[in-house]
Amino acid sequence: MDRSDRNLVKHGCGGENKSAGAPFADIALRPSAGMAEAFQVICGNIRRQLAEAQHDLGSSSPDALHEMRVALRRLRAAIGLFPDALKAKQRACILADIKWISKHLSFARDIDVFVAEVVLPLKVRHPDNIPIHSLYRKCLDRKIAEYRRIQTALCSRRFLMFSRRIAGVVAPSVSGPGLDQPASAVAADSLARMKKKIKNGKPLKKLGRRELHKFRLRIKAMRYALELTGGLVSGDRQRRHFDEMLTSLRHLQSALGEITDIAARRKTFEKIMGRSGLSARSVRHRFAGLELDNARRQRKCLSRSIEAHERFLRTRPFWK
Repeated sequence: MDRSDRNLVKHGCGGENKSAGAPFADIALRPSAGMAEAFQVICGNIRRQLAEAQHDLGSSSPDALHEMRVALRRLRAAIGLFPDALKAKQRACILADIKWISKHLSFARDIDVFVAEVVLPLKVRHPDNIPIHSLYRKCLDRKIAEYRRIQTALCSRRFLMFSRRIAGVVAPSVSGPGLDQPASAVAADSLARMKKKIKNGKPLKKLGRRELHKFRLRIKAMRYALELTGGLVSGDRQRRHFDEMLTSLRHLQSALGEITDIAARRKTFEKIMGRSGLSARSVRHRFAGLELDNARRQRKCLSRSIEAHERFLRTRPFWK
């Protein structure tokens, strides 16, 4: 394993379920905080995380890429929890910027995962396989190009304006009607709506790929929103119910994330190789058993998702 291999393994793959960033339960939120105060404190933490990730992305670090993606999800979750903390136009602009930045980060993350979880293990097991080495080099070349594209986006005027909008949100001068509502009450209403959407959906085993993806997005939204409320939880019973719900959501997101990563393998492979329509058999034959569609593992992950979903539905709302 050469130095570039070791660095990729050391830094990880920027995966979906890797723990990153300061735990939001450790943010100095008062249980009695108003909505404006809670939103400003949360966004201040996110702003620091974004700045650190932007700095570290200069070295093409998968960890920094992951931190940036997590910070953007947390920001979206904060807006989902406290939508009235922003004016409608300001909210729309920030959400549009989050979507724009996330799109720039997406394929670099797919490459990091594909290399770390698929290509590198094959490269280690088959050191003399020329097609695998060729695929590995193509992955690294494309990764360099994607990280350069990310750097261009982060140095753009649009990202600068996005950063200024976030700085404006964090400013203590933010005020308006309804912003002094108890943050815990506003968050409780938002979380109750999120849980209702998850509870009232179809059974997981009946969802198609597109529906499963949408369901996973709802799980991610509630998981990150729940993490944001950790500092608002008071009392042993509330804390126990909070921990149970958060753990079940993390397990559910982990299992669903694996399904998504497996489904993304073929798309990533075809983008990198510039070819499409290759049969699974021909890919396995030429690339030392490279498995793109791993249906067996997907079925196992779906079973884990169903179990985690059932555990989540049994959890008690900590906000009641």
